[in-house]
Amino acid sequence: MDIDQLRYFTVIAKHQNLSKAQEELYIAQPALSTSLSRLEKQLGVTLFDRYKGRLHLNRYGKIFLDYATQICRICDEAQTALREEKERNENSIMLAMVDWGFAPGLIPEFAASCPEIVVNAIQISLANTDLNACLERYDILICPFPMALNNAECIPLLRDELFLAVANSHRFYDREYVALSDLEGEVVLCPGFQMHFGPFVADLLDQAHIHSKRMEGCMAENLADLLEMKNAVAVIVKGIRRRMGPSENVRFLPLRPAIYRESGLAFTQKRQLSPAAARFLQFAGEYCSFHENSTFS
Repeated sequence: MDIDQLRYFTVIAKHQNLSKAQEELYIAQPALSTSLSRLEKQLGVTLFDRYKGRLHLNRYGKIFLDYATQICRICDEAQTALREEKERNENSIMLAMVDWGFAPGLIPEFAASCPEIVVNAIQISLANTDLNACLERYDILICPFPMALNNAECIPLLRDELFLAVANSHRFYDREYVALSDLEGEVVLCPGFQMHFGPFVADLLDQAHIHSKRMEGCMAENLADLLEMKNAVAVIVKGIRRRMGPSENVRFLPLRPAIYRESGLAFTQKRQLSPAAARFLQFAGEYCSFHENSTFS
């Protein structure tokens, strides 16, 4: 018994007429009749009563029709699921971002370079997410590096130097560099405060026993105005600087000694990378290599 026999049977049962079933299925009537006979032989019962050249679904046929219909529906759903998965693997990628420092630039540039690939990306929190479970659902995780993950491959991509952004009204404005200890008592702004970057900066200050006046999250696009309005400083990386746009009244001072934040990509070894995900990995490596070597401007 095969799926074609079941499909033929359901169509015959709908019409209870071989000629009409033949027209719907585009199959020669002798072949359709042979398929029905073989099915009845395999089942050991007749499914139709024959009377004056017509077929009438009998009690066995009515019982079997329910099962045959369910089996055909399940097979259709399975084929649809497989087709969608194949299309997803070939034409889309699912990203989860813990560390989004370079992602706002990387993802649009990848989308522009590979318009045929659909990028589905979400931001997640380290505090509220099981990253190992997340890797089972998503192709690639953009995360701080190194990151302890089970059965996952982690690839370092970007070693980003931290800088301090200050407005021209701030006391640090004429400095050539700033030490981390200088942030004692300052209002510190952190783009990406609710994701990884804010906690990363907070940990740096805690480990150095530095107490800021307060820390606040903000959007990179609003940072220049907030620095002057709040008489604050902001710890940033190159990716945030690029999102700020023109900032004539803001200086970007290196921290001395230099402090770096490392980012990378992770994917589970159990989940075979799709062609789209593999292409993203290659593109991300090239993108980060270029921007890591670019000047801070």
